[in-house]
Amino acid sequence: MTKVLQSSAERRIRALRRQLALDLFLRFGKCWELVSGFRSSRGLEVMVGAPLDPQVEEFVSAVSIGAQSSAWIDEPTRAAHDALIPHDCRPALNLVNPWIVFLHKLFLFDPPADRLLEYAEGPLAALSRRPTPPDSSTVTKKGRIGDSPPAMIAPPVAVTLDPQHVLDTLTYYTSAFLAELHNRLSPAGVDVWKTANEIRNDIPQLDPQFWVDQAYQLGGYICIVVRTGTTEEDVRNAFRLMRHGEGTGKTGAPRRDALTCVQCAIWYDEAGWSHERIGKHFGWAIQTPAGAKRRCETAREHIAEGRTILAQRRAAA
Repeated sequence: MTKVLQSSAERRIRALRRQLALDLFLRFGKCWELVSGFRSSRGLEVMVGAPLDPQVEEFVSAVSIGAQSSAWIDEPTRAAHDALIPHDCRPALNLVNPWIVFLHKLFLFDPPADRLLEYAEGPLAALSRRPTPPDSSTVTKKGRIGDSPPAMIAPPVAVTLDPQHVLDTLTYYTSAFLAELHNRLSPAGVDVWKTANEIRNDIPQLDPQFWVDQAYQLGGYICIVVRTGTTEEDVRNAFRLMRHGEGTGKTGAPRRDALTCVQCAIWYDEAGWSHERIGKHFGWAIQTPAGAKRRCETAREHIAEGRTILAQRRAAA
């Protein structure tokens, strides 16, 4: 059984999915701007529903077969991904990107008013170490297969190249290429080395070192390098070293989820759900005051905030 390690990114990803679903429902923000533009340009008849990911991809595949290409949705999806999904919510390494299917859903399906939260849910990709065939290290003494490698959703792991190694490789390639070019052109009286040096002096941007310097100036990720001999203590201490002086990052109590608030308001005002029913749905505490009907204070607070969000959107429309 695969153990999924805790990840702060999971909260960010789920919150972003809910925000995008809410923006689509309210016809508001950058998400709606991209979605409405796509729909208008394609002349699509949008469906209302909260399909599962396989159902979304079946629909996309069917349309792509009819169009003899998936270009009708690929480029808009890439543009929406770059515009809407921040880097800390994107999958690491070469994992299948779950955002692609979710963006397809945004393009093709409107969320039902009574199933907003269901619409926003979906599988999240988890990084696992590359599985290996069972051997002496994965088979227990009793002959059973050992546990699968652990997995983690959007782990803070990046594969980066050493800039100096990149420079050395590029320098070797450039030198080898110019040497061969010089050998072929020198019989005609062309001094390739002299010409190359003149070009580098005249145009600094064509010197490989210029681009390495630019990469350092632009900054990037500070990565913890895990090699064969690296211990868990090494990683933890390296993390403390990099975060020293940045503070605890505490921001107080978390805000209520906006999509949940809107859903509660719709259920209460339009679907006739009681405070108690909403509270039981989410597992919130139910209060039973003496001489009064049962109620849920958490549901009441979510309904009030949901009404405010809906009223603000209607006023802005």
